[in-house]
Amino acid sequence: MVIAFMFHCSWGKEGGYGKTIKETCRAHRCISCRCLHCRLLGFCDKTTRRGIDRMFQRVNTVEPWRRTVDEFDGLVVRECTFTSNHGQRLAGYVYSKAGLSPKGVVIIAQGLGMGGHCYYMPTADYLTSHGYLVFAYDATGMDKSEGNSAGGMEQGVIDLDHAIDYVEHDGEMGKYPLALFGHSWGAYAVATVLNVHPEVKAVVAVSGFNRPHDLYKYISAGNTIIPAFFTILERMRFGKYAAYSSLSGFAKTKAGVMVIQSEDDKNVPVETGYDLYLARYKDDDRFRFVTYEQRGHMFIFFTDASIAYDRMFFVTVNGQPTEYGKEHAFDKKTGYVLDQQLYKEILDFYDGYCKP
Repeated sequence: MVIAFMFHCSWGKEGGYGKTIKETCRAHRCISCRCLHCRLLGFCDKTTRRGIDRMFQRVNTVEPWRRTVDEFDGLVVRECTFTSNHGQRLAGYVYSKAGLSPKGVVIIAQGLGMGGHCYYMPTADYLTSHGYLVFAYDATGMDKSEGNSAGGMEQGVIDLDHAIDYVEHDGEMGKYPLALFGHSWGAYAVATVLNVHPEVKAVVAVSGFNRPHDLYKYISAGNTIIPAFFTILERMRFGKYAAYSSLSGFAKTKAGVMVIQSEDDKNVPVETGYDLYLARYKDDDRFRFVTYEQRGHMFIFFTDASIAYDRMFFVTVNGQPTEYGKEHAFDKKTGYVLDQQLYKEILDFYDGYCKP
């Protein structure tokens, strides 16, 4: 969601996930630790591994981003757990309402920077009120899930991959058509995961980017060395997932795709995702593009009145409180009002693809 990067340098003793440099070298059958792969791995590890972990360090949701089910009439949740790639247990949440006859299941993939999934509870409430089960989860290193750090952008795709496996093998949820909803980091995840889950029926990607490299290039103000360095490091850490992109995911599926973005988004600019998708798929009937002029990144789901209220309290780019916000109490009922027209479009889109 709010993506803020800090570059650190620190010395570490381990490479990859818990392997020493020499063990990693043997794993790649290298003759000498002077080979390019291991020199890069050693350099990446010693100078940046812990720094990168800090960039994606554990975040627990705090006020006013925290939401609870008792704020939403009739919304109920069943908590569960499932494992991700390194055995870390992730907290899952099945949202429903009494008397619901599901048309499908929507998995929500969260953004990065404000904790776990609960900021998106209004979306879960809306969808369950209109015939969908919702499965949400806290990503690695967030809220109730295990892990001290996500470790990189691709972890979001990996966690979603495992979440989809969990839902598809669940005795109840697995019976229904599957759709995805993601914002920011989560939008990258829901699009990119199509590389390994082309069976998904529909995807709504809000304020997302095509691949981490595109975002790093923007953040580093056009510097080509830093994005290339991170690309190499992520390929070492995340393997095949680092080779995937949103565009490659779109090409491997017949799913319907709705892309939503605001032109003034400073966190994830349109040229890192939306413009790329539009250029390739503007004439493709399974794609729908929704754009706004002045909704920014964090509050794009809400009414114009709510966004104006939110901007009194929070700096648009990083979500930090303004001077006004430090001195006044934030009213969630005023600041978090969903744009009903937008969500009706999302609902109609899901209904069009989530048919038995």
